[in-house]
Amino acid sequence: MLRCRDVVQLIGTDAVATAPWHRRLAVRLHLAMCENCTAYARSLRQLAHAARALAARDAPAKSADADEIARAVRRAAETWGA
Repeated sequence: MLRCRDVVQLIGTDAVATAPWHRRLAVRLHLAMCENCTAYARSLRQLAHAARALAARDAPAKSADADEIARAVRRAAETWGA
């Protein structure tokens, strides 16, 4: 069984996608049992979604964009329990 530290590292570096099938299965099993790692993975997905949405905009970055990023980071930190 993987430790939380291992799962966070794999998810954070996106190494799960290129990991062998047995490592991907171990990550999925860990996420099925660990609420904290599941919340962390959800937070990363939300942050990635917010970053993609901002990058897709045609207008140059404004202070409102920075505020939106800050809110997304705060939501992710709250979800993780930081």
